[in-house]
Amino acid sequence: MKFLNDYLFTTQRWVFNDTITALTGTDPILYLNSAHSAALMRLQGSGTLMTLIKAEEMNRGRKTYTATEFMEDLKQSVWTELYSNKPIDIVRRNLQKMYLENSFKAFIQMNEIVGRNNGNGTIFYVNPDPVSNDVSSLTRVHLTALRQDILRAIPAQTGVSKAHLQDMEKRISRALEGKK
Repeated sequence: MKFLNDYLFTTQRWVFNDTITALTGTDPILYLNSAHSAALMRLQGSGTLMTLIKAEEMNRGRKTYTATEFMEDLKQSVWTELYSNKPIDIVRRNLQKMYLENSFKAFIQMNEIVGRNNGNGTIFYVNPDPVSNDVSSLTRVHLTALRQDILRAIPAQTGVSKAHLQDMEKRISRALEGKK
């Protein structure tokens, strides 16, 4: 998780080079959003979480990286500003929105088809339906705790960062109540 935090989830300011942007006509925010989306979809997929849940069950009594620990570590990486009271830049706000949207999928009955390329061609598999296993239960507890963390952080923020956190809190509340 430290690697992901240091090299993916922390906004890399060097990407915002005006010279490179002017020469290439690229939007660095778009590229960072794409990288974040791909990583979060895989990390928060029900298949990943079920693998951790099964490992915990199979290794009872032994030190195991649990799904709950994983979700907490991921939350700490994606939502660092909640605990540091630093302003949230646009890249991080987008990352946090993606995180919530992926989390909300745990309450939707679906089998998600995922493609993965390990260098020997693309392999497709189906993520298990999160509603019919422990993923939705763990996600509900996780989002409830995240909502409390957001509520505690709102008074320390201003401007767009504050509006963002207020919006995130409302989205979580609606999802936990079963509303869109």
